[in-house]
Formats: sequence, C-alpha cells, structure tokens
Amino acid sequence: MQIEKRPSSTGASWGLAILLGIVGVSIQQSVGGFVFGAASGFLLAQVLFLRSRSEALDRQLQDVKQRLANIGSAPAAEPAPEPEPEPRPQPAPAAPPITRPVPRVETLLSQPMPDAPSEPLPPPEPTAFDRGVAAFMAWLKGGNPLARAGIVILSILTALFLVTTGVFTTLFITRTSQANDLSDQVTKLSNDLGASNKKATDLQKDLDSTKRDLTDANAKNDETARQRTVLADCLNAIIDENKAFAAAHGVETADVKAKEAITNTKCDQASRLL
Repeated sequence: MQIEKRPSSTGASWGLAILLGIVGVSIQQSVGGFVFGAASGFLLAQVLFLRSRSEALDRQLQDVKQRLANIGSAPAAEPAPEPEPEPRPQPAPAAPPITRPVPRVETLLSQPMPDAPSEPLPPPEPTAFDRGVAAFMAWLKGGNPLARAGIVILSILTALFLVTTGVFTTLFITRTSQANDLSDQVTKLSNDLGASNKKATDLQKDLDSTKRDLTDANAKNDETARQRTVLADCLNAIIDENKAFAAAHGVETADVKAKEAITNTKCDQASRLL
C-alpha cells in the first residue's frame, strides 16, 4: 500500500512570515514590528493551508460517498454452484469441531447501505478571494520562492515608497500654501503697522506743535501779567505820591520826594512797555 504524501505548508509559512515581517518592521521601525508581522504571516499561511486541506478532505469524502452509492446500487452477483465433494473414507469418530458461522457476501450485500445521494454533490465554488489567494500561492510556489518573495517585497516597498512620497508631497503643498498665507498676513500686518506708526508720528507732531503753542500762550500770558503788574505798580506809586503830596499840603517834604523817586522808577518801567 502506497502512503499518500501530504502537502506541507512550510514554504508558504516561511515566505509569508518573512514578507509580513519585513512589512511590519518597515512600518514600526522596530524588532517588535518584525515579530508581529512574522507571526501574522505564519498564522495566515496556516489558515490558508488548513482551508485548502479541508477542501481536499471534503472532496475525498464526496468520492467515498459516491463509491458507496455505486456499490449499493450494483446487482448482487449470483453465487457459483459449489462442486460436489468427492467421497472420502470415513475417519474415526472424533469430537465434533466447533464451527462458527461465516458471513456470506450475499448477507453483507443484503444489509441496508447508508443513504447516499445518487449523484455526487458538486464541490462549493471558490470565491474571488479564494481564487486570488490560490493564484498568488501557485505563482509563489511555481518558481524560486526566494526570488518571487523578493519581487513581492520589492513591490510592497515600492508601493510604500509611492504612498510615502504622495503623503509628503501633499504635506509639502499644504505647508507651502499655509506659509504663503502666513506671509500674506505678515505683509498685511506690516503695512497696517507702518500706517499706524505714520499716524502715530503725525499725532506726535501735532501734539508737539500744540505743546509749543501752549508754551507760547503761557509765555504771552506771563508777559501780559508782568506788564499788568508793572503798570499797576506805576499807578499805585502815582497814587501814593499824590496822597503824600496832599498830606504835606503842597510842600515837598522828604516823604514826598521819596514817593516821587519811587514813582519815577516804576513809571519808567511802565513807559518801556508802551
């Protein structure tokens, strides 16, 4: 009896483990990523192998049921007539042997067989995913597994590179647009700041001019007050001189002369203002 050689999943397990391990380490950039990817690839290979193995066992079971149905539906063969035994000399009487009933073929065939469908059930049609996985595994096992695994790895790395390039290009365009917007805002704020500074300078000039005008006005007021004081002193000196002259009854006394000297001094200052 020839022993059936069972298919092995070692090659596919190693291939998917290495492949997904490289993918995991390229994503996470760590040993944990490689271990996680390798474990995922190994489990995926085992799941695919068990799926294909269960489908093969299902087909074998359908084949056995078909054979049993064919045996049950075939007519029972008529037993050939047994030849008559030749006469033999009577042996010495001995103890009768113990005989056991031997089942006949007719008896076995007459027993009811398990119900089986008259026609074998067609195997379930594989889905598109199953066909794709089967085609990929057949392609991976068809030639050199390491070379084809390398092609798959390079394809995945190329796809990752393209995706990364697209992401970084999008980020670059987005950042450039944001930078342009910020530059426009800075330019606008600079212009507004320049206008505000100019306005503040103009206001400062107006304030300085107003301060100068106020200083001039204060100076004029002070001068006017001084002139008024000088004039008032002159008038007061004249009044005092007249009072002293009236008190002396028209005689120029020393007091009158002193009052006259004060009057002359103060009125000289007043005359300079006129």
